Amino acid sequence: MKKRILIPILVLVFLLATASIVINAAATPTISVESVVARAGEEAVVKITMEHNPGVIGVGLTVSYDPELTLTGVEDGRILGEFISAPNYKHNPYYLTWSNDTVEEDFHDDGVIAILYFSVPDSEEKRSYDISLSYDNKNFEIFNYQTKTVEFRLKPGAIYVNEAGETVTDKACFYCGHEHTGLLGWFIKWIHQILFKLFGAK
Repeated sequence: MKKRILIPILVLVFLLATASIVINAAATPTISVESVVARAGEEAVVKITMEHNPGVIGVGLTVSYDPELTLTGVEDGRILGEFISAPNYKHNPYYLTWSNDTVEEDFHDDGVIAILYFSVPDSEEKRSYDISLSYDNKNFEIFNYQTKTVEFRLKPGAIYVNEAGETVTDKACFYCGHEHTGLLGWFIKWIHQILFKLFGAK
């Protein structure tokens, strides 16, 4: 009898704790790399987005990606002002910079700040290709109009490809890349969706 009562209580405590974590994370300034599904040997389009932007005037990001990927293009999202990027896409890591020396107020918009284009290897193995971000505020890489550094939480992403080189189905979990079926599978996928929302791809 005690076990029957204890289990629902533990589940409720877990749900409340998870909700609290999600709510707290939702208000945090965040820059995220999109996780996408692509076919082997074809192009993948990956967006970098900014959420809960408190106001910035300068942004410098380092994009690091799996060495088996080939970066083929970069496009500005046009919400952070003057965009500077190297024309040579062979660099890994690759640097993204928004520099606005003459503007008189911060940029506060949320949304897509950059779009990356990758060539995916023509591999028969099912795997994920990781993409991550970093910055160094010791060098004032993200700052506002008052020249104060601004901190952002960074969420990595990934490109997923399946064994046959075909697009992974909608049932695939973006956190681990596997398919989860049945009631237990639904619960695992739900947990992974929370983890993905908080931390990005595994």
